[in-house]
Amino acid sequence: MADAAAEAITKDAPSLLQWLTGGSTTSTVALLLCVLFGAYAAYIITNEPERDGTHAPVNEEDDEEPPRDFTPKQLREFDGKDEDTPLYVAVKGDVFDVSEARSFYGPGGGYALFAGRDASKCLATMSLEEVDLDQPIDGLNHGEREHLDEWHFKFKELKGYPILGRLAT
Repeated sequence: MADAAAEAITKDAPSLLQWLTGGSTTSTVALLLCVLFGAYAAYIITNEPERDGTHAPVNEEDDEEPPRDFTPKQLREFDGKDEDTPLYVAVKGDVFDVSEARSFYGPGGGYALFAGRDASKCLATMSLEEVDLDQPIDGLNHGEREHLDEWHFKFKELKGYPILGRLAT
């Protein structure tokens, strides 16, 4: 008899997951994503190397060139047309080495027209028109400026393309 009473109580009582999410599938998915993100963040934080400030970061390439200014004419030399030529693209005044993404920025790539050019206005306006290359970005609206900032962040932080210098105006 006690078993029958316990079964009746547990049958009518909602599960912990239902209680936390209110029974909604969307809430369940959101809760699961929060738990996964928390676990990932904890993993990243606990596995970050300790930095005590006494050692400089190891530079794997000692012969790395210091940042420099590029004129638009100099930048055009790095269009990747030759397999041995590096690919550079300017975004918001920073010149990035995108040679590792030759399939995108090299000849035949979807963004090949950006190679050796200032692609800022094209990226801001989502244009693949050559007329928008090497154009000033003064007249961009708020949304276009946000797009450009997102692209700059992507080049610098997400893709980690090296910044070689600045585009001189």
